[in-house]
Amino acid sequence: MTRPAPLLAAALLLASPLAARPDEPQKLTLDTSGWLLLNTYASSGPLNANDLPRFARGGPDGEAALGMGVRQSRLRLNVGIPSDGLLANAKLKALVELDFMGGNTVGSDDPSLPLVRLRHAWVSAAWPELANLTVLAGQTWGIVGGPYFAQSLSHLATPRFAGAGFLYRRAPQVRVSGDLGRTFGVVYQLGALAPLDRAGVTADAANGVPGPAGERSGAPNVEARVAGVYRPGGKATAELGVSGHAGREKYSFAATADRAAKDVTAESRALALDLKLDLPYVQLVGGAFAGENLDILYAVNAKGVVADVALARVSNVETRGVWAQAAVTPVPGYTLLLGAGREDPRDATLPAASATSSPIRRNSQLSAGALVNLTSRWRLGLEATRYVTDTATVTGADTYTANQLELSTLLAL
Repeated sequence: MTRPAPLLAAALLLASPLAARPDEPQKLTLDTSGWLLLNTYASSGPLNANDLPRFARGGPDGEAALGMGVRQSRLRLNVGIPSDGLLANAKLKALVELDFMGGNTVGSDDPSLPLVRLRHAWVSAAWPELANLTVLAGQTWGIVGGPYFAQSLSHLATPRFAGAGFLYRRAPQVRVSGDLGRTFGVVYQLGALAPLDRAGVTADAANGVPGPAGERSGAPNVEARVAGVYRPGGKATAELGVSGHAGREKYSFAATADRAAKDVTAESRALALDLKLDLPYVQLVGGAFAGENLDILYAVNAKGVVADVALARVSNVETRGVWAQAAVTPVPGYTLLLGAGREDPRDATLPAASATSSPIRRNSQLSAGALVNLTSRWRLGLEATRYVTDTATVTGADTYTANQLELSTLLAL
């Protein structure tokens, strides 16, 4: 005896997963990645660091160094986050990225024992249908100077041309960004960043006042960028951006026999341009900036202000810089690099030279290299860089030069 056809059809329909199972909830997704990087470096002439230098320095004639390191290797966790139908169905994601540039274990100078460093840790919500409106909270790159870096396999933790025209930072922040237009578009970013500071210059502890100077100001750093983009066929071909930075710091001077204790405020400012052009076989990137009190953005001099303890005041170090790089890819998998950068602080704003301090008046880098894709995930790079640094001295000025050759291999995981 056979079942009637209508009953069989109903049974099949009820058994169908699409008919019987409600929509499955979105799931949290985790995607791990990273890279293993070995950097071998050989230098002639004194540098501020054997590994990832930024400028030349004084030292014995004939000084040389040879070393290897894996500290620039990275581990990365990308997280896809369900919106649960809330936040207007925003696209939610997060990123945590670590490297091994946190220094060495306390009490050890063994370079094979590097400490982990947190590079990025953020969560974002994006609405593609609203001109890609995105809100990000957490630690990531700053905004001023633009999003583009010189290409390199050797200088990744410390970017190529850092201290020679390229400004950069990472900081906890909240930022809003978006993308307007199609073939001709406008992209923008606006953020409030943690008011960090690299180097204190006064005895805050003597007044019982906690540091750092940036946090004591009670105001965040503000950074913003707007850029015009040309993208025929949806592919970005040219982008020109202008960006700015504004911050504030508070320094304390202890009481003396002649005056009471005093707090002094210093401003931090920068204006920058950035450019990226993608042409057949050639990519051009570069930028320029001018500003003052920019130690937080890794300007070449470690301190952004000069303190006058006797008069209880601080004055800003003013500086400017420019950098550019051409990356030529004659055939897929082979890239030739040529670039240069220069930072030029205003001499009149630098601190006076002393027996223990030689402020940098100018710093230049000239770098060339070749990158080869051994496989789709394994790359080899050979890069050569010349450093020329002018410093102020008690007797006038000195110019120091050094050269470094780097051979790097990077395996993407």
